[in-house]
Amino acid sequence: MLKIELLRFDKGDDIQSLHGLWVSTLGTNWPIGKDVFENLILDSRYKKLTSILVARIDKKIVGVAVFQEREDKILAEIMLILVYKDYQREGVGRKLLESVVQKLKADKIKKVQLGGGGYSYFWPGVPSNLPNVSNFFKKNDWEFTETCVDMVLDLSDYKTPNLYDNKLPKNIKIVSASILSKDEILTFEKNNFPNWFNYFEKEIERKHFDKIILAKENNRIVGTTLISEDKKWDKILSSPIGTIGAIGVEEKNRGRGIGSAMMSYSLEKLKQEKFKTVYLGWTYLKDWYEKLGFKMWRKYHMAWKDI
Repeated sequence: MLKIELLRFDKGDDIQSLHGLWVSTLGTNWPIGKDVFENLILDSRYKKLTSILVARIDKKIVGVAVFQEREDKILAEIMLILVYKDYQREGVGRKLLESVVQKLKADKIKKVQLGGGGYSYFWPGVPSNLPNVSNFFKKNDWEFTETCVDMVLDLSDYKTPNLYDNKLPKNIKIVSASILSKDEILTFEKNNFPNWFNYFEKEIERKHFDKIILAKENNRIVGTTLISEDKKWDKILSSPIGTIGAIGVEEKNRGRGIGSAMMSYSLEKLKQEKFKTVYLGWTYLKDWYEKLGFKMWRKYHMAWKDI
């Protein structure tokens, strides 16, 4: 029986070895650059919340698990479990998974999500084009309960529908944020979309106000969204890639076309900034985005587990 040693990853370890593990196991379906890979698993913003376990056999790295806790302790994510093909079905993956869950229990975490759920992630769930991964978790008593998708839009010949000037009531305006709005933005997110608060807070800390789009009615914020560059899948999609996320309209103002208007404004802004592709991750609103020209790109199986 193989002797498997689990150790915490530290600065003395070689990130190239972990990236090589990704390339060997996932590189065909999910090619990713070393810098992007490193930035996701070693993001300095979430250093205290992210843990990496490395599995070694005879001092050789044969597997890795990356997991991340939320600051509120409500949820944690298992971002990644990888094992070299030659060492799969030898108990390495199961030992990594069990150790992750044990650590999260010790940290008083009650619920865990596969893929996303924390602050940085590769996928929201388990990609449908990795059936062996889904089967591994099923065998370890995880149940997949729903699916979500990533969608993409080719901007090369795209004509943005003008939904922010022509369709909205006169007292609603779609604008880019400014420093003057920072406190109101954070209050809006805290009251309406607390799960997104952290994302807006980080952009404000970086003074990236041009990346925050606001819907205002009589100068009061009623909706927000974020735009940015996304290099995660630049080895698959046409670059440069822009992304739109955290699209939210306060509940009492939904159904008035505000979300569509913010999307239209954001798409036009990304097009003006010369992005070739728009990547929209982790959505359940496939039909809605298809009306704006988006196409489904990837599908994910979603799973949560009480521990």
